[in-house]
Amino acid sequence: GTIFEGVTLHEFVLRQRNMYKAKKLTQNRIDALENAFHDWSWFILDDLWSKHFKILEEFYLRFKTSRVPQDKVYKSFTIGSWVARHRRLYKNGKLDQEKIIKFEQSFDDWVWNLADDDWNKNFNLLEQYQKEFKNSKVPPKKIYKKIKLGSWVARQRYEYQKKNLTKYKIKKFENTFKDWTWNHSDQENWLHKF
Repeated sequence: GTIFEGVTLHEFVLRQRNMYKAKKLTQNRIDALENAFHDWSWFILDDLWSKHFKILEEFYLRFKTSRVPQDKVYKSFTIGSWVARHRRLYKNGKLDQEKIIKFEQSFDDWVWNLADDDWNKNFNLLEQYQKEFKNSKVPPKKIYKKIKLGSWVARQRYEYQKKNLTKYKIKKFENTFKDWTWNHSDQENWLHKF
């Protein structure tokens, strides 16, 4: 690479930024760098993060959602994997509080855990179904309000049988629906009466 002041240009730039952050860079050097390069940044990672966040804001405005598919590329940027990475950082307790607040305040549909959010939406839909049909016995192939509610309910019973459903979810089903049963054949017998 290009050599400047005895080091590569990359090393020189890093050294200038580190000296700036340590408040060891002269004002003359600061002014020279800022005036010489119209896109000069002292905090390149912060600036890059802001640029990526702005792309997410643009995506949200265009598509009315911040729920970006993980493989989504938007404006030549892998926005889906960027969003997924931030959800992982949050889950692992490694995301700055400032960034957490920015996500939560910028998007009215923002959630950190998509699976829990989807589960709650489906459960709420089952509650609506129960109010409308006076029971929670959804036929396995039933599509309700454009959602495959029957297969979701069947999946919950399957997860229960495999002991993969949390105690919280088990109690939520049992306490919410008086006619709830974990045995699919009980439901099938009930459905055949009609």
